[in-house]
Amino acid sequence: LMKKANKTKEYSELDETIRSKIPKYVYNGGEGKCLPTHQLVLRRNKERPPSKEITPPKVLPDEESVAGKYIHGKMEPDKTSDFTTYRYVCWDLQHVGAVGESVLHLCVLNATSVHNDLAKRLIRHFPNLINDIYLCDEYYGENVLHIAIVNEDPSMVKFLLDNGANYHERCLGNFMCTEDQATSRSDSLDHEWVDLCVQTNYKGYVYWGEYPLSFAACLGQEECYRLILAKGANPDMQDTNGNTVTHMMVIYDKMDMFDMCFEAGATINIKNRQGLIPMTLAAILAHRDIFFHILNIEREIYWQIGNITCAAYPLDYLDTINVHTGETQTKSALNLIAYGDKEAHLDLMEGPIVDLLKTKWETFVKNRFNNLFFIFLTYFLISMGAYVNRPVPCVSSAPTTLTKRPLSIMELPALNITCVNVSIHLHPEVIIEDPTITTDPTSLTDILTAPTTNLTRGLELMLDIATSTSSSNVTLEPEDEELEDDFLPLLLGTQTEVVTQLPADAVTVQYVVE
Repeated sequence: LMKKANKTKEYSELDETIRSKIPKYVYNGGEGKCLPTHQLVLRRNKERPPSKEITPPKVLPDEESVAGKYIHGKMEPDKTSDFTTYRYVCWDLQHVGAVGESVLHLCVLNATSVHNDLAKRLIRHFPNLINDIYLCDEYYGENVLHIAIVNEDPSMVKFLLDNGANYHERCLGNFMCTEDQATSRSDSLDHEWVDLCVQTNYKGYVYWGEYPLSFAACLGQEECYRLILAKGANPDMQDTNGNTVTHMMVIYDKMDMFDMCFEAGATINIKNRQGLIPMTLAAILAHRDIFFHILNIEREIYWQIGNITCAAYPLDYLDTINVHTGETQTKSALNLIAYGDKEAHLDLMEGPIVDLLKTKWETFVKNRFNNLFFIFLTYFLISMGAYVNRPVPCVSSAPTTLTKRPLSIMELPALNITCVNVSIHLHPEVIIEDPTITTDPTSLTDILTAPTTNLTRGLELMLDIATSTSSSNVTLEPEDEELEDDFLPLLLGTQTEVVTQLPADAVTVQYVVE
């Protein structure tokens, strides 16, 4: 019918069809009605996994309790801006499409000349359709103004604005969300927007700032931006992440559009949910060009001669010290650059940043560093002198061959024996085996190392040692033994050596004790 009407310029048949068929799909014959926002939130929440489903309370406002808040033709600001209690809906929720769309959304989405003409015809007959939104979670909040901006159609954008399209509508759908926040999406009956986690890297295929003005700026639609701005849109409106239009220009590194937004009245000192203004956001994202561009915008030029410029840069959000409170600013540009984990952060260490570091070094750090260095050097020299001149105990060297001379503890590893906690000094002719190997409770070592042993007499064994070796053990056999009353003193001590587990028969020592 639309094609026929365009060809014949006769629209009566088309208009009659619209007036007869559309009213059964809209509320109150096209007048629309108010719906509690919790009803739309519960409808959207059904698409979430069971772990994120919300249980509605027993008592909730019904449609009648909010219906009186909107009177057709009056209270227009409330109808388009108050989303905390209700939403004005024209298309019947029972007849929306698969993703919560109306017939008007489909017409603008197709974006052909025929569909655009039909959309304009529908709006003329049912003007309240213009502010209906997608109701599914994937595209929730998107209205025909968002779609027209994405289609890069300034004429349709102007038509929609002239007919009362809501230029502050927020597109909250999962499709327009950042990639790393998609899994954190959750609903609340207290408000219509979606709750997201704070931490994000702001990367998303179609994360365009939710508002139509941000959509136009992110897509480089300067004409659409100015049309929306001329209607009274606020460029400082913040999305769920707290980002304004200027934040979005930093995220997408669009310097020309940033200048246009700034010149048109957008501010550059609003913090988002992570406490970042556009300049510090550029620092953490390592967007070099736009970072220094914002610094140059904020500087105050004192004088300029040729290529030489004398300018002062404000330290707010630039230095690590808060100029008002004196506290450390972890979200300052200098701190974010210094602790940045990207290679591109090194490119930011130039110009005013380097000058600031040099000034801080000369003013605050240099003298303190030198004092601490000399204190450390003095302490180091004293410690080194004390270590070099410390008294060292005498250590006797033992022969490396097996003779009748004593086998010291240090020589036992040559026989593949490791002593544990043994330091026993006897008569030079006495050999003591590893106490962890001998199992005979009457052995010489057990007697010597037992805690309750009375060593008031002492002991002297005269051993004539004959050694025999095999592939698996070493046997030490005494040929002559003698117990005397006159003896050399017996000295006992302890020393920790390396632990080695050996079989019980690895070493055998035969002895006689009377």
